[in-house]
Amino acid sequence: MIYIHGHQPVRTKVPGPTYVRTSVRGLVWGPTPTQSASRSPDSVTPPSLPPSDHHFFLVLSVHLRPPPLLRCPPYPPPPPPLLGRRRRPPPPPPPRLLHLLLLPPPPLPHHPSSSSSSSSSSSSSSSSSSFLLLFLRRLPVILPPPPPPVIYSVCRVDTSATPGHVATEEEEEEKEEEEELQDEEEEEQEEEEEQEEEEEEEEEEKEEEEEEEDEEEEEEEEDKEVEEEEEENEEDEKEEEEEEEEEEEEEKKEEAEEEEEEEEEKEEEEDEEEEEEEEEKEERRRRKRRRRKKKKRK
Repeated sequence: MIYIHGHQPVRTKVPGPTYVRTSVRGLVWGPTPTQSASRSPDSVTPPSLPPSDHHFFLVLSVHLRPPPLLRCPPYPPPPPPLLGRRRRPPPPPPPRLLHLLLLPPPPLPHHPSSSSSSSSSSSSSSSSSSFLLLFLRRLPVILPPPPPPVIYSVCRVDTSATPGHVATEEEEEEKEEEEELQDEEEEEQEEEEEQEEEEEEEEEEKEEEEEEEDEEEEEEEEDKEVEEEEEENEEDEKEEEEEEEEEEEEEKKEEAEEEEEEEEEKEEEEDEEEEEEEEEKEERRRRKRRRRKKKKRK
């Protein structure tokens, strides 16, 4: 709960949320929730209304949220942190919306009336009240602008103490020391987590470096294999070129030999032709000689 006193913040020892802001939602006519106990002893019912517990109420919307230092009720424990990730704080709870019915301002001043007139006006009051209700239902409700937000603070609550117990300075100091110890432990845990994360990062960096070295070695081996293959290909090409050159030389030699053979054959043919010509010449000569001899004999 929160105790509101005027427009000043109030420190309470009772667990509850922090008041944030209010806004007017509407005007209601109805009975009071706490009957006559909710009224102050000085309140007087106006003469135009029946002597019942019906009044006008302003419906206010109050937005509440728990303060960050409030430890009652405690938040659920956070999930265990994952390896390699930082622990995140739990999300804040959603704001709650409460509708409060507040009593209207003090009633109109009471005009004194005689005891004789009170009995005669009881019958007319019921008809006037019904007329008022019908009249008020048809009237548009004009509400003032909402007031500026007012912030109220709530202190830490000792759940082990009895209700209504006010914590002393020593207890508050003990609680502060416990909270400081808890904060230190949380800081140590965060440091340990940070160290673990740094170690994991270093290990990951080492693994990445090793992977890079392995990749470089593989690339070097691949480059060497490629170079060796290129050298082998070059040597094979050179050998093939040499073999082709040798084959070309042999072909040239064979062509030269064939040409020589052809020339020799031509020479032999020429020699044979010359011999034939000489033989023909000799035969002609022999014929001529024979003819001459025959002529001489005659």
